Amino acid sequence: MKRNLIYHTPIQLGESITIRTNKFEAVHTELEAISRNGMTIKCNQQTLDLLLPNTASVAPKQSVTLPVSFSLNKIKSVIEVQCSVVSVRRLSKDIFHLDMRFKEISAENYESIDDYIESSLQQHQKQPHHKVTLAKVA
Repeated sequence: MKRNLIYHTPIQLGESITIRTNKFEAVHTELEAISRNGMTIKCNQQTLDLLLPNTASVAPKQSVTLPVSFSLNKIKSVIEVQCSVVSVRRLSKDIFHLDMRFKEISAENYESIDDYIESSLQQHQKQPHHKVTLAKVA
């Protein structure tokens, strides 16, 4: 049974993905999280400059569209989507997070992502929750 969530639950990954720039160069980076409506990637300054050249700022109303292809652990095929970069956050001097929303995605690819997220959520629920005991303070 699929969950109807108000906010799409992100699944933390840490897998590598390939993004094609508008100049059709392939850039390899890390997929940080994925949800039913988008994903977050982690990259360095050099990768950011390749993905968003000459871009002063990115906002949801001024998004930049990128072609993205990636594959997930349990999915054998490569997923190809068009994503809108809606925000860029600097985590440290050379590490950035790019938040992207799916703009154009085929029904088959959407179903693959949806199945992956649903199985990951079910797997997470099956794991026993460990009780953490706090040390007594004297």
